[in-house]
Amino acid sequence: MIDLLKFIAAIMVVCIHSEPISGNEWFNFLVKNILCRIAVPLFFISSAYFIRKSTVNKEGNLKGKIVHLLKNYLFWSVVFLPIGLDWINQNLSISPSLYPAALLFGLVYSGTYYHLWYIPAFILSVVIITKARQYISYKLIFLIAAALYFVGSLETYYGLITIDWVKEIFDGFIHLFFTTRNGLFYGMIFTAIGFFIYDYEQKLLTFKKYFKWALLFLGSLLFLEGVIVYNMLRLDCNFLIVLIPFSFVLFLWGITSEIKLPFNTVKLRALSHYYYFIHPICIVILFEIGNAFNLSFFNKGLTGFLLSYLFTHLLSVFLIKLKEQQVGRGIWLSSFLSGAVFTTVIVGCIYIFETASVPIQFELASCVLISQIIILAALISKLISLRRKRNIYSLG
Repeated sequence: MIDLLKFIAAIMVVCIHSEPISGNEWFNFLVKNILCRIAVPLFFISSAYFIRKSTVNKEGNLKGKIVHLLKNYLFWSVVFLPIGLDWINQNLSISPSLYPAALLFGLVYSGTYYHLWYIPAFILSVVIITKARQYISYKLIFLIAAALYFVGSLETYYGLITIDWVKEIFDGFIHLFFTTRNGLFYGMIFTAIGFFIYDYEQKLLTFKKYFKWALLFLGSLLFLEGVIVYNMLRLDCNFLIVLIPFSFVLFLWGITSEIKLPFNTVKLRALSHYYYFIHPICIVILFEIGNAFNLSFFNKGLTGFLLSYLFTHLLSVFLIKLKEQQVGRGIWLSSFLSGAVFTTVIVGCIYIFETASVPIQFELASCVLISQIIILAALISKLISLRRKRNIYSLG
């Protein structure tokens, strides 16, 4: 059930980062900024729970997990580096000489592209909660983490800041760091919940019969909070107070659910992983094509979201197949060279034949290249596999 919930949460992340799915402002806000905000807390809690499970009383295992996360993070940071640099060039007025500093800031705080913030935030929160657990009780940890979360929630409840000096300090922080959504203000509380659930699982399960009713009640409160926030001045909507208890109970319900799924959820786990990393590429490509040719269904509304999801799913399936086949460097190199040619042709045609006056973002080229490499690697690998099978059949 946790695999299924994380799979749904990954789709929610795609929805959040897509363009508005409806022309109705309130419905769009309800789906993207209330319902889909469940996703990231669930990822934090789930990841923290399983890390705690595999590392409790085994400090060496924790180091291994963090090293694995860092390797994965650095790989995808390099993949998204060209896209991130182009974003900096178009959205920030800084000298190219400061790009290395911006890159370092991105690596340790916000990611080289907007969605990668989660991994450094999660690593930081895991390290902090692990160390804190050695010296202080969960009561104090939750008190500190909740206080930090409430400070971070000023991003959502910005309109409630009435004290001038508090507003000046908060504005200064946002100007420097862009958001309070990080491992300290956002991640700590959910990581602490994941650790706590594992450590006190047996006691918590005695309340199992109340989980469904608690979810219904907390879901209603989350909707009510959404109504309040909708009419309020806000900078973003990452922080919702009711997300803390709702996510806590949702995960507990997930690990105690007796619903039997008629399929193996291991593939869902892999798909969720690649959905997270790949989806911004698909969104950028469809968004720019839609803008270039006045095809609003490509990047707006429900169809735009569905196309982004289907494109993300396709590339994720290809990546899973490539990983299973352990594709060699030769295939990746040939895919890169061929992809560069195809990308030049595709992006060139878009620039030449575009019908709209909206300028095309240059990051489109990087996104098309990455997608082309994945698609071509999958096709080349498939062709090689078919040729080998044909040769074996001929020899037989």
